[in-house]
Amino acid sequence: MTSRSDILTGRARTSDYGNQFIGIYGACNDKLALIGINCSPKLERACKDALAADVIRLSISSSGLIGIYCALNSNGAIVPSTIEQSELKLLKKMGLRTHKVKGRFTACGNNVLANDKGAVVNPRIPRSEVKKISECLGVEAVQMKIADYNTVGAICEATNSGFLAHTRTSEEELEKLKSILKVQGAIGTANMGIPFLGLCIIANSRGYVVGEKTTGFELGRLEEGLGFID
Repeated sequence: MTSRSDILTGRARTSDYGNQFIGIYGACNDKLALIGINCSPKLERACKDALAADVIRLSISSSGLIGIYCALNSNGAIVPSTIEQSELKLLKKMGLRTHKVKGRFTACGNNVLANDKGAVVNPRIPRSEVKKISECLGVEAVQMKIADYNTVGAICEATNSGFLAHTRTSEEELEKLKSILKVQGAIGTANMGIPFLGLCIIANSRGYVVGEKTTGFELGRLEEGLGFID
């Protein structure tokens, strides 16, 4: 395997006030890294160093759990219907299209996995909403379970260069993810054996931030899955 150092801008292992599940606090594309308004300076610094993106603090539905409540790609942001008007205006000011998901599926970051080439959506979300999610993100959105989970955004991490999926993801599901997201990927864990990658990682195609308990072996799998190692 060879390192694609021309693509990988930075990497960081960190925590947020001791919490290893840093993915719950952030959502990222190749230009923007959105983090919770109350995140630690340590996490903010790690995102600035690793992601080569503009780091912006904000809240969604008066919460700093951006990774839970927001699914993001370069075209748009999927957010809950409970989002405050001022929060919505800020996202639009960043040049993002927005769609507010109606009903009980408020944890949009857990329910949608997206990059700039495709999206995977919780199969329980109504098809009328899936169509609007597709339009907002500007990509085809496909409903499917991954590793027997509906919360596809919580168990996987995807960028424009690759994806990392739950360790129980089948070969058939991996191939389908490759087809939908139009990138290569792999299975792996973070934070010493946690397979819920979306909760542990903030990443784009230039770099990544992951919980500081993540082992060297896990970093190797992560970099392979996210396309930083050929």
